[in-house]
Amino acid sequence: MKVIKWVILALLLVLTFLFLIYFSFAMSVSPLLYPDIYKDNLEKIEIYENFEEFIELENDEMNFLFTDEDVARETIESFIESFLEYLRGESENVEIEIDTSFLRDFFIEEIEKIEVCEEDTFLELNMGNLEEIEEIEDASKTLTCRPYEMSAEQFLDFLLEQTNTTDLFETISFDLLEVTEDTENIDKLREGVSIYKKSLWISLFAILIFITLGFFINRNNKKITLKAFSLTFIISGIIIIILSISIRQFSFMIIEMFPEIISQLSEFIQLLIRSIISRKSLIGILTLGLGIGGIIWTGKMQKPDQQESSKN
Repeated sequence: MKVIKWVILALLLVLTFLFLIYFSFAMSVSPLLYPDIYKDNLEKIEIYENFEEFIELENDEMNFLFTDEDVARETIESFIESFLEYLRGESENVEIEIDTSFLRDFFIEEIEKIEVCEEDTFLELNMGNLEEIEEIEDASKTLTCRPYEMSAEQFLDFLLEQTNTTDLFETISFDLLEVTEDTENIDKLREGVSIYKKSLWISLFAILIFITLGFFINRNNKKITLKAFSLTFIISGIIIIILSISIRQFSFMIIEMFPEIISQLSEFIQLLIRSIISRKSLIGILTLGLGIGGIIWTGKMQKPDQQESSKN
């Protein structure tokens, strides 16, 4: 009977060790499901200040959309927050909002480049051209001149009415899932995140159950049981720290093997890895500390025979 107890205790110690390793990994990557880690690291690589260069648009005419630093930041952060909420199961859509009010100033600057017509010649010169304008972007290419009695801003309002786009500079909102064809893979990713979240809590409760069972089965030798679990925590903590250092070095080596990765993207990935590894190392240190604390506590515990003699 006694042998069976020690075998069960040994099994519980092994399971505790394995679940501690998994729990440390699961906890270290959990910040990836929340936007702060992405926002902070995007600011560190100053992506918004050089967003136009980072995306390397093939169509130079569209670059103006990304020259506004605040618009780029708000659009990307809106996407990150909404997408992660969907992955966590807190939302049923990926709502993206884009503030296009900054475009008004851009179009006013473009209209100012159009030559001003002589007094009453605007309609005479541009009647046919006005009918050809279907989108506001066509104005600067189609019109030969603009009315002398209208400011650039007034003429822009006139063109917006002409093209039925008076709401052009309002905030655009749309559901990414409705405009993308790859919803199946996104849903699979969401399902994987759901499984991950459940496994995180299951592993934590499993560790607590293993420890409780260990003390219950070997309740007459609490000091030995505590020392055994404490040593398990110490070994787990050391291995977690070693794994953290190894994973960091290996991941950076992999990144360096792909020089075609944009330098800012490479730096961003490295910052994410550093954040995850730092968290994993901290978990390793805490696990190690709990183990050392347990060993210290066992030194203060009395053996069963000492407890009986002290009672007498």
